[in-house]
Amino acid sequence: MRAHAPCLLAFGIAVASLSGCGATLDPSPEGRISASTGIANAVAFSVEGGPLDVAAPETPTLTLADALRRALAVDPSLQSALSRVRVAQADADQARLLPNPILDVVVRYPRSGGSPDIEAGLVADLISVLGTPWKAGAATRRLKAAAAEAVGAALDVVSETEEAYAAVQTLDELTQVLARRREIVVRLAELSRLRFEAGEGTRTDLVAFETKQVGLEVERSEREVQRRAARLRLARLVGEPSSPATWAVEVWKVPPAPVLTEAEWIEAALEHRPEVEAARWRLAALEKDQALSWLSPFGTEGNAGASAERDDGSWSIGPALSAAIPLLDFGFARRARARAEAAEARHELTLARRLAVEEVRAAYATFLAARENVERVRDRLVPLEADRRGRAEATYLAGESGLAELLLAEEDLLAAEVKLTELERETTGARIRLLRAAGGVRPPAETLNTDADGR
Repeated sequence: MRAHAPCLLAFGIAVASLSGCGATLDPSPEGRISASTGIANAVAFSVEGGPLDVAAPETPTLTLADALRRALAVDPSLQSALSRVRVAQADADQARLLPNPILDVVVRYPRSGGSPDIEAGLVADLISVLGTPWKAGAATRRLKAAAAEAVGAALDVVSETEEAYAAVQTLDELTQVLARRREIVVRLAELSRLRFEAGEGTRTDLVAFETKQVGLEVERSEREVQRRAARLRLARLVGEPSSPATWAVEVWKVPPAPVLTEAEWIEAALEHRPEVEAARWRLAALEKDQALSWLSPFGTEGNAGASAERDDGSWSIGPALSAAIPLLDFGFARRARARAEAAEARHELTLARRLAVEEVRAAYATFLAARENVERVRDRLVPLEADRRGRAEATYLAGESGLAELLLAEEDLLAAEVKLTELERETTGARIRLLRAAGGVRPPAETLNTDADGR
């Protein structure tokens, strides 16, 4: 009678050679998030789900820096990404551990009496032992991919919060400008009505001003709805969806001019963009899986070790081995599958790199064009309209023109200011998208929302 078990000596050598595989890995996504966003110690992993509304100090003004820090601290999607990092970390730690040996003892009592026959064996999964380095390598790379995806989730939170904050800034200013435009148009309509009743004006002028008044009232109502929606969105992002969201926000400031060329932005994106990095690590993990596929002809289980037997009072001990014999399945299909999965990952990496280049170039071109338009409207159109308004006021005071011409010039000046505000919003959004496309890279001159050119 015999029993099969792994060779104790071979098992001990394997344990000694792989004794470092149980070390705990730490991808530190929180530290990388701080480096990528420029906000230190804003993210901490939590095992508990957050409340509906996070308690926060009641302040009359919500600054952009506070909004970003609070959003990173409470965002559920970011916490989910950090949870996936912990899952991948546990998988990586588990993959670096050797399988536990199995002790097999059989005792048989002879019917004729006498000493029992004893068979004993110590078995371990030989295939798992041999494949541990590749499995551990693949799991480690998947862990790094998960950490890169967590960084990407944090950058998404920052971009979304910045855009929501900029939308609130823009709509606050637009609401005020539209209110002033409406007051002017109401005065124009009233003046036109008085002139029409006095026989000095036409019905066409009166209808034109009244139509413009209705149009501005509709536009103002739509802007107010958008303003409320933007504030509710920002309240949700900072963890206070039930709050009144009535806080004041900072005055919008002109984003600094880009200090990097398009080629430099692209290079930064290919190096730092989390989506590209995650695709690289997923490919590296699948290449490890492909390397492990050489064991596929031997199946998923194989034992090696020592067996011992006592028969008639005498003990015998020796090595034992059991493994699949590749006579029918040579592992070609499994190796082909591993090659195909690695090939798919290579194409996904190519796609991620190309998308990164496209998004950087599009955001860069939009940012430059929007900034040029802002300068054009701010430095040329608004001054021209202001000069026109000044001349209209002078002629009105001199009695050479009516009040209507002055009010029309004033309304056109306010319309130019509305256009300037909308273009400023486009500039801010393009800059936010450019920073996100580049993987959160912020050059020294590209500090968030700081510029001496404020409005």
